[in-house]
Amino acid sequence: MPEGSHKTEYEKGSGIFGSEIRRKIEGCIPLSEEDQMRFMILPLTHKGNAAKRECIRRCFDLIKRIEDEEMQTFLLSNMLVFTDKVIDNEDSNEMRKWLMMTKVERIIYEEKMQAVREAWKEAREEAQKEAKPETERAVKNTLTEVAASLLKNGVSAELILSCVKLLTAEDIEKMQAMG
Repeated sequence: MPEGSHKTEYEKGSGIFGSEIRRKIEGCIPLSEEDQMRFMILPLTHKGNAAKRECIRRCFDLIKRIEDEEMQTFLLSNMLVFTDKVIDNEDSNEMRKWLMMTKVERIIYEEKMQAVREAWKEAREEAQKEAKPETERAVKNTLTEVAASLLKNGVSAELILSCVKLLTAEDIEKMQAMG
């Protein structure tokens, strides 16, 4: 087998394996010992630290779905050991905090995080709603200034109205009267 081809084949399989693990965890199907070992090193099968860190986060999210606390603790603590060189401090600290929480604390934590996500989403949507009228006003003001300049330079009102759809004939008449 040529040098490096084993790694390439393993990397190709890591996507398939990751999907299989997700299916088992989401279906509450127990992981075999081999599944557990492959799962703990799954992030290391990705190329580049950014891809490895993203996989660590996805694995952590999957681990939190496992109902068996012993299995959660086993997988999480071992994943921390295996990924020690690539995991960032924030993710590492969050995993350690998760390991130290009781089941009730985890439920409360997850509910709190869900509430924060929902509040953030609502705030973002509200900000977008509020920004839209302001943006429309700014665009109309800019177009009005351009139209006024065009009128002063002899461009006909009809030509301006045909090009600038946000302005009305009344808007153009007001500009002509002012100046």
